[in-house]
Amino acid sequence: MGRTVGLGTAMEDKNKTTKQLIKEAESLRRQLAELKALDSERKRVEEALRESEERYRMLVEQTYDFVVETSLDGRFLHFSPDYQEVLGYEPDELLGRSIFEHIHLDDVSTAIAAFEKAVEEALREKGREKFSSVSQVVYRYRHKSGEWRWFESTGCPFLTATGEMRGIIVSRDITERKRAEEALQEEAAISSTLVRVGREMIASLDTPTILHHLCQLTAGELECECSHTLLWQPDKDAYMPVAGWGETAEQWEALRVLQIPREEFGEILAHLEGEEVVEVPPAGQDLLPSALAKQLGMTASLYLVLRR
Repeated sequence: MGRTVGLGTAMEDKNKTTKQLIKEAESLRRQLAELKALDSERKRVEEALRESEERYRMLVEQTYDFVVETSLDGRFLHFSPDYQEVLGYEPDELLGRSIFEHIHLDDVSTAIAAFEKAVEEALREKGREKFSSVSQVVYRYRHKSGEWRWFESTGCPFLTATGEMRGIIVSRDITERKRAEEALQEEAAISSTLVRVGREMIASLDTPTILHHLCQLTAGELECECSHTLLWQPDKDAYMPVAGWGETAEQWEALRVLQIPREEFGEILAHLEGEEVVEVPPAGQDLLPSALAKQLGMTASLYLVLRR
């Protein structure tokens, strides 16, 4: 009987172990399936993250010329490789230094104010995952060669993986755009000046003193060596100088007796039929009346039509 009892006990223990093994095996299979699902999800998330990072990188590279990461006190911590290509500085020349060091003196206060405002707003929002403060500024930055380049920068704070607050700034070189804008402004200023002068002249065409004053004003506004007014004289069938500025008394005496036939202004007059101002560069001096060009020694000139 004792053997039977002992055998029975051994069999029961053996059956219990088998059940446990089966249960554990099923549990392991479930865990393995869960791990596989988690691994698939992890791979999917990592792939999506890589795609997102690649899209962001391509967007930044295509939209901006370089990206800078800064500390809250405005020092370089990291910048994209494009920075050296755009501005010529080696990484060790900038890392740890102030981002404002090479900004033009006339623009640095505006840049600092924009940076500090973004930081102050971010500190008030501390504890959030994202910050709403974004600043944009346009300024001049000195290239390593010494040339001043215009940039448009947009920056905002962000949190690193460790929770440290830093700044991210993306910048675009807008030098060529600024040059084009300045050229248009200069052209507009010249045209506006000439039109204004012309209107004043039209109002007082028969007053030699006023005409002389307006010639002086024109020469000063346009920074040219001389300015003259020629009026059509029907009785002479010619244009004659009636006022001028910039020549000596002797030169004016020789100039004021010139009589220039209409045909010598042919092409210039044709242009003035549809334009307020006509510029004749050095290469176009063959358009000028020979007597006038010889007397004044002109190399380039601007013409404004006066109509009564």
